Amino acid sequence: MIKKLIISLFIIIIFIISLVLYIRLAFEILLKPTSEVISPPEVEVLTHDLYKDNTGMYKIIGEVKNVSSKNLIIEIIAYLYVKKSIAGFGWGFTTIPILVPNQKSPFFIIIKPTTQEKIDRYSLKIRFGTTIQQPYRELKVLMHYSYIDNFGYFHVIGKIRNEGSQDVIDVIVIGTFYDITGTIIAVNSTHVTSEKLTIGQEALFELIIKDKVISYKIINYNLDVWSSTGLYIVSPKW
Repeated sequence: MIKKLIISLFIIIIFIISLVLYIRLAFEILLKPTSEVISPPEVEVLTHDLYKDNTGMYKIIGEVKNVSSKNLIIEIIAYLYVKKSIAGFGWGFTTIPILVPNQKSPFFIIIKPTTQEKIDRYSLKIRFGTTIQQPYRELKVLMHYSYIDNFGYFHVIGKIRNEGSQDVIDVIVIGTFYDITGTIIAVNSTHVTSEKLTIGQEALFELIIKDKVISYKIINYNLDVWSSTGLYIVSPKW
């Protein structure tokens, strides 16, 4: 009797969770409008998609790769369209500020639409500038693991080490999260637990995706580590 009751309760819990996820999915809709990408040969656009959240804001998430022989600073300009009219505009840079040759980075653009009509299409225009600045590349991810907690949030916990020859500050771990098709569905970043990493020092980090629908779609993820040490603010050569 007790065993049957436990099984029944388990089935009810599974049904409630499924219903909650379905309702949330109704608010967070992955759109499939047509799209146009204008990109120079130095930058390859690997993937991109348009989402609408439950606040009415649109999000374009994607990934680009530096296929040139120089260090690049990459800007993404996005437009939303209803028929032939512009219905929204946004822009941003890659999450990793400077890309060395063959390096890839996610990007994330939020756009407030100017109309309530359904978006027919969107376009992306890629611009880049070259720079002689060299990012610090001696930060290594030693280990990491992931899990989904009781709230349905996706966690990535890991450890990094400074394996270079100088102390660094402002160390950030960037996570790019993919679904079963290899499409990016989330991007997140966090500072490590130490404000400064001396030579050989280790530090922990934790990334959290606080979206239940997205969390259960994550099949794979990639981690990058960035530090602004040794870099300076300067306009790139566009």
